[in-house]
Amino acid sequence: MKIQIDKSEKNESLQKVVNPISSISWNIFKLNETILSIIDMGTDPETGEISEAALLEVEKLEMDKLVKYESIALLFKNLKSFSDRIKEESKVLAERAKSYESKADRIKYFLDRQLNGQTLETESVKVSYRKSETVEIDDLIIELNGGYDKLPGELVKKEILYKVDKMKVKEYSKNDLPLPDGITIKKNNNIQIK
Repeated sequence: MKIQIDKSEKNESLQKVVNPISSISWNIFKLNETILSIIDMGTDPETGEISEAALLEVEKLEMDKLVKYESIALLFKNLKSFSDRIKEESKVLAERAKSYESKADRIKYFLDRQLNGQTLETESVKVSYRKSETVEIDDLIIELNGGYDKLPGELVKKEILYKVDKMKVKEYSKNDLPLPDGITIKKNNNIQIK
């Protein structure tokens, strides 16, 4: 499926749609073929990382800066759109997988009840049982009996989690209070591409 929206008829240098990602054509904008070619050749297919050499080659291209930067920004938008579509599709697939897992668990439970500990073996399938133990902890009963402090010490593992509240740090800083060592507020200049 290929979607083409030509938003820049004013620029003759924006050429035909070329796919920057393998053989999947989901480009939304027309992109500069030279830039795409350099980026594609310099991209690791496994990680998606673009080599520094490819970026330097794009930087050295002698072309109108506006066209170059617009093409790079449009490439970003295409890749972001593609990434978003994959994420959405993965959510749909995860929901389907969860549905199948639930169905499989229910079938397994049903078969377990029917076999009631007996083994089953045919040419196609083998169902057997193995012994195991699980520790079950009822927090409510433990709390009713005095809490975890009343349990023998060797049975209890204490976990303490410290986490800095970043929103509180920002409030602290806005009130001109000095931040403790190890905590800093970094000022960023984040690029926005729309």
